[in-house]
Amino acid sequence: MGENAQETNRKGRPSFQPTEEQRRMVEVMASGGIQQDAIASVLKIDRNTLAKHFKDELDNAATRSEEHTSELQSHLNLVCRL
Repeated sequence: MGENAQETNRKGRPSFQPTEEQRRMVEVMASGGIQQDAIASVLKIDRNTLAKHFKDELDNAATRSEEHTSELQSHLNLVCRL
């Protein structure tokens, strides 16, 4: 009864398992400035699930966005000097 009883007593949804395609989508959307609520909606998951399972992708997107902004600022500074 021990092990089987535990398996049949499990309640709730199965644990979310992100795919590689979803990981790429999240990073692209986040680096494009799309809000996390919208990304979660596209994936049909809760925002907390997004934050939990896609932390690296969201962090990478933020870093890429900061680098891109810095690069644009440098270009603008050069143009303004002309």
